[in-house]
Amino acid sequence: LAPASDTNLIFYVRFFGLRPGDSQRFSLSGPGDVLLARTETQPAEKHKARWLQFIGKRAPVGGWQPGTYRGSFELVRDGAVVLTASQELDLR
Repeated sequence: LAPASDTNLIFYVRFFGLRPGDSQRFSLSGPGDVLLARTETQPAEKHKARWLQFIGKRAPVGGWQPGTYRGSFELVRDGAVVLTASQELDLR
């Protein structure tokens, strides 16, 4: 539980073992599952031992509405989702 403010909202994932051809999907949603942002990366060109990727949204004028915000991540390998992660933040 955190106070609503005018701070930017950022969701990030750090992982190991990115392979050539892997792509990543991110989404950020707000209260009522309203989609705030979505992105999908291009397939990786080479192996990466460690990798950090994020999605974010600037705070609206007046700050965020109270409610639950959710960041979601999917790692896609050979057409199948092989890793997921998500995090929720309740703003009041």
